[in-house]
Formats: sequence, C-alpha cells, structure tokens
Amino acid sequence: MLAARLMAVNDLKVEDVPTPSAGGGEVLVEVGANTICGTDLRIIRGEKTSYVELPVILGHEAAGRVVEVGEGVDRYAPGDRVALNPGIPDRRCWACRHDLENVCEHKRIVGYSVDGGLAQYMLVPAESVDAGSLFVA
Repeated sequence: MLAARLMAVNDLKVEDVPTPSAGGGEVLVEVGANTICGTDLRIIRGEKTSYVELPVILGHEAAGRVVEVGEGVDRYAPGDRVALNPGIPDRRCWACRHDLENVCEHKRIVGYSVDGGLAQYMLVPAESVDAGSLFVA
C-alpha cells in the first residue's frame, strides 16, 4: 500500500509499505478520507514534537471503512464506516480514572507515534479499539 511516512524533520516520503492485517483486538480500516491540518505541517517542520515518534505514517484526522477485525472485536464489523478519535489514553492515570481521557498524562496519538491515516489502510491498535476511539457513521 502507499503511505506518507515522515522519516525525519522535513523528510516526508510517499512509499510502498506492507498492508497491515488486524491482530487480536485490532481493526483494519481502508482510509476514505484524511485531512491535513496545521499540526501535520508543524510535525513535518519539527515545530511540534510532543508525543511524536519518528518514523511514522502521518494522519490523525481519518475516516474510512472497516475491512477486517481481529479476534475478540465485536463492536465493529467489516463494512462499517468509521471516524477516528486519534488519542489513545492509557486508562490508568489520574485523568483517565476521572473520565478526562483527552488530557491523559501518557496518551499516544495516531499519526504522531502510531501509524495514521495518510495511507491506503490504517491499523487501529487494540488499546484504541478498547477505548472506543472509532465511531460508526
């Protein structure tokens, strides 16, 4: 599949990478749309570094269609159209325990440290699926 991977600051490559498949608890989404926002541009230029781990496939504002679900996933099914909340809370810190996952102290973010939606397919990790980060349209 084709993906836009940021290798280093100002080094964005569109390249052919292996298409992932859904493992236990994961969901594979065929990306239908992904916006590029100012944050993506700041990440590329090295102006935004919090939570960013390179190399990474950019894209934290994604929507698409579920094409595969891993073992144990019963909330989603192939064919579901979904939108993604990119934050992956740890569900253990003070903020998460008080229903404030948006300010999780240890969150990971799709498109920052987890491969995102600037690709033909996006693998949604089990932690994200468990947190209810996919919304069926």
